[in-house]
Amino acid sequence: MNLHVRHARFSARVVHAHGVEITLAVARGVPAAARPLPAEAEVSFEHQRQIVMLSGTLLGGDDVSARFRIDDGIAPRELRRYVRLAVSLPVGVTPLNADGSAAGETEMMHTVDISAGGVLLDRLGLQGAVRVELELPGGHGNVTATGRVVRNVTDGSGVNFDSIDADTQQMLDGFVLGVRHQLAQRFAQVAG
Repeated sequence: MNLHVRHARFSARVVHAHGVEITLAVARGVPAAARPLPAEAEVSFEHQRQIVMLSGTLLGGDDVSARFRIDDGIAPRELRRYVRLAVSLPVGVTPLNADGSAAGETEMMHTVDISAGGVLLDRLGLQGAVRVELELPGGHGNVTATGRVVRNVTDGSGVNFDSIDADTQQMLDGFVLGVRHQLAQRFAQVAG
């Protein structure tokens, strides 16, 4: 896996996982360009032919290892109702009028991250109400929801869902938690 911290990018290997904190083996130690620690960081790796990026904090390190805590990189976890997953998935986005009718053509974008409560899209400057439609990989189902753009950040435009079927929301939350569980198991297997 790759670890990105400030201007440094280096390889690491998971040697231990406990909850949202993982211990990484770093062949040449944490580079000087990544210090001082703690620092915001991202790990990236391939999972089922998709690039997955997990945001978090590099808590500390020495000449051979580092500790990384997974979080969403936007707000403290306790402020989030749903767990987010940093993953790039194709998504159709349609702008909506106040009455819910289409206000323009559906445009293809990608997710930056997703949860049962909303999605961060890879497009800057979106605003207003939108409908999002996407297919979850691995036959997990299709998601259609409407929401409102609530923030624009450097990574894109954040949409909070305001209308999503309860079953769809539960399916999406299950998908996110399931992938995160698989990743944690993979980390544990590497450590074992």
